[in-house]
Amino acid sequence: MTPEEARAFVARASWAFASTMPWSPHEYTTRAGCRARGIEPEFESFVRMVESDGFWRAWDRHRWRSITIDEHVFWLHWNLATVAQRTVVNRWWRDRMAPAPAQLSLEVGS
Repeated sequence: MTPEEARAFVARASWAFASTMPWSPHEYTTRAGCRARGIEPEFESFVRMVESDGFWRAWDRHRWRSITIDEHVFWLHWNLATVAQRTVVNRWWRDRMAPAPAQLSLEVGS
């Protein structure tokens, strides 16, 4: 999936606020909702892109496969799932999220 195709998917998907999780504000889209909109193949391509091109983002005691696109961070719910098992993609505003913890950096001298 190209960045342009990812942006098109994000624009076409229906995003709902996760009102049952007020301690962790975010929005989500579902495979079923994408299927109803005729964009389930794009849902799967987006999931594959997050899995292959994304990064691990720590939150609470978990790590979530994530990707940043424009002003949002997207992450996949549950890490031990295949593309076919994925049913939810989450997102939230990048500037409203807690900063990512510092990553370990190792420099190798010559």
